[in-house]
Amino acid sequence: MPPSTEYVSFEKYIELLPSFQYQAFFVSPESTTVIDANVDRFVNLMYTSAKQVVTEECPSIEKTGVIEGWLKDQTKSVISELLSKEVRQVPRLGFYRTSGLSHARYQQELNTMLSEIKAGVGFGAMLNYYRTRKINHELEKDLPQDIRPDIPKLMVIPSADVAVPTTMSVNAEKNLKNTEIVWIEGLCGHWVQLERPEESERIVGEWVERFSAKDWVP
Repeated sequence: MPPSTEYVSFEKYIELLPSFQYQAFFVSPESTTVIDANVDRFVNLMYTSAKQVVTEECPSIEKTGVIEGWLKDQTKSVISELLSKEVRQVPRLGFYRTSGLSHARYQQELNTMLSEIKAGVGFGAMLNYYRTRKINHELEKDLPQDIRPDIPKLMVIPSADVAVPTTMSVNAEKNLKNTEIVWIEGLCGHWVQLERPEESERIVGEWVERFSAKDWVP
């Protein structure tokens, strides 16, 4: 998406893009305290799969009030199948999926990150991304509207991403020059590389190899 030359208020922003309503909670000062008090539950909720949403194991989180309502209700819990399943390493992209040393390393890294957050790092700095839209606009508004048209781009878009629905991407090829779009059909949500690691690796690998064969250089 090219930088906007005019600032759009947050209220108008989520009116135009209703699947981003969840960001209203992240923007609010309250979110840091609520999320920091529920680190494990928050991470598991955010990394649930499209399958878990469809089977109603967890809510669809894109609408206003869903995330904070779920976190404040201590009777609610879910285990992300994307973070808990055993994973093996896939060439080139470094995903993990089956048992063994790679899974132990993956779990160790995840546990270390969660421990650091709980020890005082918290989510405040990360949530600031959503709170600095005005600052970001001022920094970006004068950037070129054409984002390096000479560079090949690949967009891998899942069909079941509630946060970034397919309707938001249908015009990407027209708006971004030199862009190729690959649609992931079926039950695949926001975390494409975790939900479809082998397919993601194949798509990206074949795309890179095509341009390598053409001796493309930046």
